[in-house]
Amino acid sequence: MNAKFLISKTINTTTTTKEKMMEWKTPPKAVRYKRSNRDWAEIADSLKKNPNEWALIAKDVNPSTVTHIRYGRLKAFGPEGVFEASGHGRNDDGYTKELYARYVGASTASTASDVTTAHAEASARFAETTASPATESAYGTPAVDFFNDPEL
Repeated sequence: MNAKFLISKTINTTTTTKEKMMEWKTPPKAVRYKRSNRDWAEIADSLKKNPNEWALIAKDVNPSTVTHIRYGRLKAFGPEGVFEASGHGRNDDGYTKELYARYVGASTASTASDVTTAHAEASARFAETTASPATESAYGTPAVDFFNDPEL
């Protein structure tokens, strides 16, 4: 049922009319995305045969598919950074109209063990540069290391 009303508002002793249109209607239904029945492995293999070439790989897909391809969350498109994806337009049901992707080659991103090693090395360098021998404080008393003193 659609009905339009004018709303008037009274402020203190003066009357001010603010016209505002209201439309009474039920909100649209929430979008429920359907499970994809595409063979993503076959699509990824085709993209690998033509590196750096963009291809329209799907129409009317869940918008999150673009992100899943970019971050390698779909097994066929892993690891992260090996494929690029771009979604264009939305249809009335909320699906991405066109999904483009391309294979860009082996990822330059580090593996998890490389990242852990690099983090450990950086932490050690930081500890070396910030570590200072026990010196006197500004008050002439020995400086106390509150973090490493077993008696505190």
